[in-house]
Amino acid sequence: MINIDLTTKNTVYNTLGPQAQWIQHRFGRRDYPDVDLDFACIKDVINKTTDTINFVSVFGDPSEHKDIVKILSLIPAGKIVFNSNLNFVNNKLIEVLNEKHAYIVFPCYGINQLVDKITLNSNWKIIENNLANLHCTVCVEFYLFEHNISQIELVKELCNRLSLELKFKPGVATHPDGFSTIIDNNGIWLYDAYSCNDQMQEPKWSNLYQTVPGYNSLIQYIKPVQGNSILEKQNFYKIKSKLEKNNVSISVTGNVFPSFELHQIFSNALCSDWDFSFSKITHFNRITIKPEYKYLCGSLTQICAMLEFNSLTKNDYDDILANFADSNV
Repeated sequence: MINIDLTTKNTVYNTLGPQAQWIQHRFGRRDYPDVDLDFACIKDVINKTTDTINFVSVFGDPSEHKDIVKILSLIPAGKIVFNSNLNFVNNKLIEVLNEKHAYIVFPCYGINQLVDKITLNSNWKIIENNLANLHCTVCVEFYLFEHNISQIELVKELCNRLSLELKFKPGVATHPDGFSTIIDNNGIWLYDAYSCNDQMQEPKWSNLYQTVPGYNSLIQYIKPVQGNSILEKQNFYKIKSKLEKNNVSISVTGNVFPSFELHQIFSNALCSDWDFSFSKITHFNRITIKPEYKYLCGSLTQICAMLEFNSLTKNDYDDILANFADSNV
């Protein structure tokens, strides 16, 4: 399987994803670029592989690429995985997804009146209409929080009625105590969402409120970090680490990586709201690096070595893959 990130454009704002936050950022939309992956690069990769193509975006939604219908038309039936918020109005896209027997993955954080509490600007009427018109396989990944656990039976009923696959997953918790602060694209703290699983009987936070733990967790993020995009300056402490290779993954900038995890870290580092220089990532009054930064700095060290040869706009796709096969970068 090959992962391809088509665009940073999105009709929704996922408050728990890279649009809104990374390790040193919480308040407001991050300054990621507004860009589509070049069609010629996409076509070249599709023509050179027989693998399944997994369309998955770090910041955007594949439905928002200007050439999405043309792109999907290039791929044989049964070879498309399409990760989408389904918050689009595009009948031609629905038709080609059905024709190609695509496998749709729909991350869902609530239905009906709760649809836009995590993914802001989501429109349930649009989403439900798309679910009804998609006749290929659709998997609903429902992320459970204390405020939406009451919808479990409604979601089961919906999926039974429309013949959709359903998976329940614990909600994303960005804090070790099991909650996430929900902040809009303008940097306004709205409320906190508490993660849970389908075994919870009596949720404490069935409504959405700002909480004291949420306030305390945000204090360290009030002053924004002024850094640089990884494409402008390498402002991190370099650490050697072992390279993990699994699925080839292509970023929205046309850079190829040997794993989606490296692709994600690179994409996050396109923003300028981070600084991993030594003084910023060590424990107070100690010279030991915090574990979470050690891993990121090791990954960024690998990524920067790859930037010398992994761009599809400058290098042939097959040559890039050969570099990965022959290198321990």
